[in-house]
Amino acid sequence: MRFLLALATCALVYAPQQQVLPNHNKAKEFNNRAIKLTLEQGRFEDKLERANRLLDSAILIDPNYVVARQNKLNNLITLKKYDLAISSADEILKRKSSIEIATAKAALLHKKGKNKEVKQVFDKEISMAIDKYKKKPSSTLLCNIALAYFLNGEKEKALNLLDTEKQKFTNDIKTKQQIEAFRKQLPSFTFDKVLNSYIRIKPKSNRSSFV
Repeated sequence: MRFLLALATCALVYAPQQQVLPNHNKAKEFNNRAIKLTLEQGRFEDKLERANRLLDSAILIDPNYVVARQNKLNNLITLKKYDLAISSADEILKRKSSIEIATAKAALLHKKGKNKEVKQVFDKEISMAIDKYKKKPSSTLLCNIALAYFLNGEKEKALNLLDTEKQKFTNDIKTKQQIEAFRKQLPSFTFDKVLNSYIRIKPKSNRSSFV
């Protein structure tokens, strides 16, 4: 699943289905069956529920199979099962620090009116993301950190971070332009836009966008 914020050119691909994890063939099989399920005819919401049962089987076999957990998270958000989605995000964050998943969790908490918890999530995960960025600068991670700052009410810090750090990509004109484009779009981002980026698009006819 690609976490693509509606207008962002620096969005992260964080749950590719082609990701291969050693010795987890059975779990991957259930995950792939969940994907294929959406190609079938039937009520979209029912297919997502059935897909989640397959993903639960994948997770039961391999609790650390983050791809399956992320696919389940996307389905729960689509189904508007926000409490379960928060729990799903927590399970992912227990296994893998991720500013993207933290932002999704923050958006879910905001939807529930739990603004104090939103700040707690951001303060923790932004700090870890910055440490990761310092070790290995990445334009994708940079944009996601800036987005987290912005949604956490630290708008100037978000913009200044992009302005300062884009200089590290001076030799990569395309990446620098993407960062600049993201900076222009950043003020338009909201928690609702974050959640909308996770929603599965209902397939037309027999075609599916469950990727």
